[in-house]
Formats: sequence, structure tokens, C-alpha cells
Amino acid sequence: MEEEGDVIEIREGEFDYGEEEVVEVKKIVEVEEEEDLPKKKKAKKTTTFISGGAEGADFEWAKQVVSHNMVVEIMTFQDHHAHVPSDDPKLCKVIPVSQDALRRVDKILFVASVALKKKIPSKEFTSNYLRRNWYVVNTAEAVFAVGKLIPNGKGLGVDGGTGWACQLYWQNKMNTVRGDMFLFDMATEKWMKCTLAGKWEECSSAPSYSKYSRVALIGSRALTESGLRAIESVFTS
Repeated sequence: MEEEGDVIEIREGEFDYGEEEVVEVKKIVEVEEEEDLPKKKKAKKTTTFISGGAEGADFEWAKQVVSHNMVVEIMTFQDHHAHVPSDDPKLCKVIPVSQDALRRVDKILFVASVALKKKIPSKEFTSNYLRRNWYVVNTAEAVFAVGKLIPNGKGLGVDGGTGWACQLYWQNKMNTVRGDMFLFDMATEKWMKCTLAGKWEECSSAPSYSKYSRVALIGSRALTESGLRAIESVFTS
């Protein structure tokens, strides 16, 4: 063993590697260096949910989200009583939409009314519920709904205010950026998925929210027991 400070003499030809050997040695060194580096953990993808704060399905959706320590944004407007499952502002964010912002949706709402063969309510407070629906679904990558399909129904055939929200999402989001929309039909007690053509196809199981960063949660105020179980299944399956 050489003493510290000794000079090691290398004679010519003693370490005469060919080009292939040099490349191979370089690869080995690079692999060893990579193994020595600390492994970077991939950031876990989180999902933010959006709802309308109504009683029934909206409230039960939000309650499930908060109980699983996730974030729900609840869209509301002036004089609207939002049903909020938690006082924790980190988990339950109540977002008021101004009247001016609500009125800007009127042209979009009119297109939906034509497809649904329904009139927009004349009372502004009532029409605000439909306008509010746009702000629930507009930024979502997917919509999870609980409602009822009406045989030979107009538009997408979903009953009530849930039908308006589904129609708004399909005509303005699915036809442009290809979002996904799922419906638990309380009439048949089956999960369905909406196609780009506006038809509903049966699903084998409840949808998964894990691949989406923002999911709109909507549904009927008149929630059945099977509808409640369907909501719970999204967070337990």
C-alpha cells in the first residue's frame, strides 16, 4: 500500500482499453452514480371536488369528500343557503358567484334550454340555480351525477336540475375538451357513462375519481337509498 503523497507511475500500455471497453466502463460509472442519488418521490395526484351546496345529493357528496379528508368547493350565490358539511375552510371552500357572473351564462343556458325543450325560469333567483350549475361543471374534468333518466326525455334525458347541469357539461365541455360524465340512474340503479354522441352506456362499476384533478359532484334533491349507496361506493370501491 502506498504512503500518502506517493506518486503512482503508470507505464504506457498498462491500461490500454479499447473504445468498447471505455464505453462500458462509463456506463457502469453512470449507473453507480444514479444509484447513489436520492430517489425522487412522485407527487401524489389529488382531486378537488366541486358541488352546488343543495340538500340531497349535493350535501351527501360533500359529506363524503370531507369525511375522506379531501377538498370540496361549494358554489353559491346571494341569498342562497348552501348546505355545508364542515366548518373547516381548508376542506370545505364556499365560493360565492356574483350576479354579474351568473348573468354572463345566459347565452349558454339558452342553448341548453333549446335542447331540453324547457323554458328558463322567469324569476331571477330560480334561474340563478341553473346559472350556478355552469360554475359547478365548467372547470371539471369529469362529472359524477346521481339522478333519473326519463324515457324519451329531451337532451340527455336526465330529470330536473341535474339534467340542466349534465346538458351544460355535455354541450360545452365534452364536445370541446373531451371530459367524462357518469350518472347513477336511480330508476334502474345502475351506473351509466355518457358518450360523445350524448347516449348513455351502462358501466360495470362506480367511476373512479383518482385520475381526475377536478370532479363535479351533482344530483337530485330527492335522493333514494340506492342513490346514497351509489355516492358512498365512489369513495369505498
